[in-house]
Amino acid sequence: MGGVAGDLSIFVAGALLLLSIVVSKLSGRLGVPGLLLFLVLFLGVGMLASSDGPGGIQFSNYALAQYAGTLALCFILFQGGLGTHWSAVRPVLRRGLSLATLGVLISSGLMGAFAH
Repeated sequence: MGGVAGDLSIFVAGALLLLSIVVSKLSGRLGVPGLLLFLVLFLGVGMLASSDGPGGIQFSNYALAQYAGTLALCFILFQGGLGTHWSAVRPVLRRGLSLATLGVLISSGLMGAFAH
């Protein structure tokens, strides 16, 4: 990747990173969950940049869209992990793990039965 397109993509990535830092700091001051503001921010940027928005970007690279979505999910999970205090998790850890395990077993059992 080089030239103007490469420079523009690096600029956009840097601007989004800077904007996400500002949103993170702003969410702490407003008392609003950071993930909610991140969701609004990135959905808004995506809608503005799309072919139906003022950005007018025609996008049909589905592999890149999946990669970007996976990367965004990694950031969301990372931010959620950093913002969670162990003292809040400890009292409900056993119940949460048992419900999560039971939910996975039921979901995979139903999907296996449906697929069979």
